[in-house]
Amino acid sequence: MRPLTDAALPLAVAAALISAISPALASDHDFKIVYNFGDDGDGGFPMAGVIGDGAGNLYGTTFYFNGASTPGAVFKVAPGGSETVLYQFTDGDDGGYPTSDLAEDEAGNLYGTTLYDGSGGGGVIFEVTPTGTETVIHSFGNDQGPSRQGVIRDKKGNLYGTAQSNCCGLVYKISKDGSETVLYSFTGGADGNGPGDSARLLRDKAGNLYGTTVAGGTYGEGVVFKLAPDGTETVLHSFMSGKDGSVPVAGVVADKAGNLYGTTYMGGSSGCGAGCGTVYKIAPDGTETVLYAFCSLANCSDGGYPLTNLVLDKVGNLYGTTSIGLYPQGMGAVFKLAADGTETVLHTFTGGADGGAPNDLYQYTPRAKGYLYGTTQFGGSRGAGTVFRVKK
Repeated sequence: MRPLTDAALPLAVAAALISAISPALASDHDFKIVYNFGDDGDGGFPMAGVIGDGAGNLYGTTFYFNGASTPGAVFKVAPGGSETVLYQFTDGDDGGYPTSDLAEDEAGNLYGTTLYDGSGGGGVIFEVTPTGTETVIHSFGNDQGPSRQGVIRDKKGNLYGTAQSNCCGLVYKISKDGSETVLYSFTGGADGNGPGDSARLLRDKAGNLYGTTVAGGTYGEGVVFKLAPDGTETVLHSFMSGKDGSVPVAGVVADKAGNLYGTTYMGGSSGCGAGCGTVYKIAPDGTETVLYAFCSLANCSDGGYPLTNLVLDKVGNLYGTTSIGLYPQGMGAVFKLAADGTETVLHTFTGGADGGAPNDLYQYTPRAKGYLYGTTQFGGSRGAGTVFRVKK
C-alpha cells in the first residue's frame, strides 16, 4: 500500500466527516444520485469527474478498489444506473491510483493518467478499450510524473498534458508511438511555477495550448499562460492576490470570441481571510475581470475555494464546483454563474447520502440535455462516493 498523498487526504478523513454530520439529502434543481460506490467490487472514492458517450453512458475512474490497498479502476455507468468495472489497476507496470478526468477517441477508447506505477516511478498514461483491455502509452520516470488533470487529445491522436518535475513543472506531448516531447519547462519565475493539479490544458484550432500554474508569475501567485506550437510561452495574466485572486488550481475554458474563464482557489474581495476564491475572465488582450468572489454571502452559502474546471454553455453561463458550501454542513457545492454575474447554487453537498467533495462537472449527454453530471469523493448511501446529476 502506498502512503497517502495530498490527493488522498479527503479520503482519509471521509469517515470522520460523515460521522460528524447529520445530513438531509437536498433535492434542489432536480438533484439525483445516479450511482453509489461501495468500494466492494465496484471501486470507490473517485478523484475525478466523468465523461459521456453518444449512448448516454458515463465513464470515470476511482482512486481505490476493494480498499485502500488496491489502486483504483476505470468504470462505466449505463443510463439505467448499472455500473461495470472496465479495468482494475494493479500498481504494477500498468499504473495505479488514477486521479484524472478521462479523454475519449472516436472508437470509444479511454485515456488517462495514474499517480504511480509499480516501480515507484512517476505514473503512466494509459488507454483502456471499450472491452477493458489496458495499454500503457507512456511511463514517466522517477523525477517526472503527470499532474492530476490527465491528458487532452488532438485529431491526430497526440496527447498533451502537464507534469511535475524536479523544478517547476512542464508541458508535454505524447505521440501515437508513445514518444514524449517536452514542449515547455517552467523556470519558477515570471513564466510560472507548478501547473495546477486540476488544470486540464485547453487547445485551440491553431494548436495553441492554454493553462495555469499555481505559483510563479510577477507576483508569485500563479499565471494563465499560452503556449504556441513552436514552444513560445506567453503569460497572459499574473495573479497578485487580493481582489485579483490567487492560486489558480483549475484550468481555463474559452468562448468563441477567445475570452478565457477560470477560477482561483484563493483571493477575491469577500471577507474570509485571504479570500475564498474567484471566477475570472481573461480577454484576448490579457485584461482580467473578476466576475465573482466566493463567500460573499453569509456562512459561505454561495460556496468557496473552487478547485475544479469550469463548464461553459452556449449562452454564456458558467458552471463549476466549490470545495466548501453553506456552513456548517457544506461539503462542497455546484454553482451557476450567469453572464450578468448572478451566482446561483444548484446544490450544496452535506457529506451524507448526497456525497461530499465534488469533482469536475460534465454538461452533456444526448439522452439528458440540460443536466450536469459529476462525482463526489466520498459519501453516498454506501459511503465511497457517488455519481450525481443536477439540472442546469
